[in-house]
This record gives sequence, structure tokens and C-alpha cells, in this order.
Amino acid sequence: MHTLYIGSHGVHVAVGRHLRELEAKLAGSGHVPAAKSLRQVRAALEHTAAFEQLAGSVVSRTYPNDLTGEHRDPPAAGRLAQAVADWDIVSHRVLVDSTHTADLLLAARTQALILAGSNALLRGSVAAGHVEQEHYRDRLDPALVIAQARWESIARIWAKLTPVSHRRTDHELACASGEVRAALREVLVDGAVASSAAVMAQRTDINRVPSLVGQVLAANLDLAHLVDDVAEDPRMTGAARAVNTMAIAARRQSSHTPVIIDDSPHKATVTPQDLLANRAVLLPVVVRAEVVDASGALVDAAGAAMSAGAQLGTTTSQLQHGGEPSTRVGRPLEDRTLVSARTDQPGPCCER
Repeated sequence: MHTLYIGSHGVHVAVGRHLRELEAKLAGSGHVPAAKSLRQVRAALEHTAAFEQLAGSVVSRTYPNDLTGEHRDPPAAGRLAQAVADWDIVSHRVLVDSTHTADLLLAARTQALILAGSNALLRGSVAAGHVEQEHYRDRLDPALVIAQARWESIARIWAKLTPVSHRRTDHELACASGEVRAALREVLVDGAVASSAAVMAQRTDINRVPSLVGQVLAANLDLAHLVDDVAEDPRMTGAARAVNTMAIAARRQSSHTPVIIDDSPHKATVTPQDLLANRAVLLPVVVRAEVVDASGALVDAAGAAMSAGAQLGTTTSQLQHGGEPSTRVGRPLEDRTLVSARTDQPGPCCER
């Protein structure tokens, strides 16, 4: 019944949109297209609304009550940290000698998700008092948002350059990505809403979040450098139609007289046969330059994010002689004690 309720709601939304489009055409041109009837569409909208209300009333009486007291096993301790570490290893191993754009696309999307999850975890740490609010607001949050946007931007480029026939990703990389997504969802999602700071603290060790995010930002910079190296690989290929479109756009943007540019297939960057079949072709110079610029911006954003999170998880409590935690931040007393010079050896600038 819940499936019927969700399906009827989707149909109701689609029919309502179709009705608004017909009413807009009627208001603009005074008539609706042939074989279209406003009366029938309005009747269908009323029927779907009635069915949705009926199914919703049944679901509201049974579905929420059945979930009351549902048992959920607590998340495994260390699952998130292990998933992130496995992803770091697998992504480097797969991408170090691969120019497959589908793998690069999956890596970019997963890394953007990891940064978004790290930002959410840091908000929970701020609420718990483990991260300074000013530092998070002024440095960490803006840097993480920019780095995530750079990953999403380069992911859109890989999505355009990936032919439909080359969408299969590496199995090991896909498994590692799925485990990261599941581990993040287990902590950050509570039912149908985002987890609060209290729920995060129940599902993971909130004390270790700053250290984990620091490791994530370090691995993020390494992966950004790896993607930048792959972008400069001359073996990089892309879908012929996307390559042609990007090349024409780049030439129009760089040319002072775009009117004289010939967009015919015979003057295209790729051959008409490749355009027709949308084969994977080598990237021309103009397209490669756009990809390299995007990867360079990604490296800069990842470096800024790592710099902003350099102090995460590095402050440790020190004990005074009485056994109480010291509020002093810095080197221990033994490391700051001056070592006396030996008297049996001559000192500097001493002549004897």
C-alpha cells in the first residue's frame, strides 16, 4: 500500500504539471493542441488526487505505527574510518594507471560526497564542543564547500566525456564507493531527515571526528593531485560528441571573430564517423586545456581545505605533576628544558 501511495503521488504531480502546461498554451495561443482535452486532464487529476488521499489514509493508520519500536543494530565501531581508508587505497590503486573516464567520474562524485559528509560531521563536532565554532565558520566550512564544488565541477566534465558504451566502472572501486556511501548514510541520515548532533554522537565516536576529517582532507589533496596527473595524460579519451561540442565552445570563447568558425562536420575536431557513433576519441589540445584547468582548480581548493584543517585532531591533553590536565598548549616541559653544555669540552668561539 505504501508503494501505491508513492506511485499515485508521482502520477498526481505529473498530471498536474501537464495540466498547467495545457492551460499556459491555452492562455497564450487561445487553443490547445489537437488530441488534447482540458476536461479529461482535469478529470484525471481529480481521480489521482482521490486515490492518493485514500491510499494515504490507509498508510497513515498502519505504516508509522508498525515502525514504532523498530530495532536497529548500532553502527559498527570504526566502520566509517575503515571505509574511508579503504576508499583512499582503492582509488589510488585504480586511478594511478587508468584514464577511464567512468572511474574518474565515480571517484569525483564519491569524493564530493565524502567532503559533504565530513562537513556534516564537523558541524556535529562543533555542537559537541570538540571544534572551535569560529574556526569552523571562518575557515573549515568555506574551504570544504569550495573543495566539494570543485569535485562536482570536474565530475560534470567526466560525465560529458564518458561515452554510453564506456559507463562500466572498476568493480573494486565501485565496491569501495558503495561502502563509503553506506557508512556515511548510517551516521548522517536518521530516517528521512539529516541526523542531529545528538544522533551522530550515538552512532559514532564524536571525539574522533576531527582526526578523521583531518585524514580525509590529506587524502583528498593526494587524490586531487592524482586526478590532475591523469588529466594531463595524452592517452585520455572522451565521447566524440562531447569533445566536439567542448572544442567548438572553447574556440568560440577564445576567438575574436567567432562568426568565421565553421561548425560543419568536415571541419570538426573529430571525424563524422566518430560523431555518428559517438566513439571514444583522444582529447584535442583545447579540450585537454579545459580539463587541466578544472583539475588545477581542484588541486588549489583541496590544498586550501587541507590547510584549513591542519590543526584538526592535533591537540592532545597534557598532565601536570598533580595528575590534572594541563591547559597549556605546546611542547612538554621536558622538551622546553635547556640542556646544559658539557664543561669538559670547549664551547663555540672558545680558544684554548
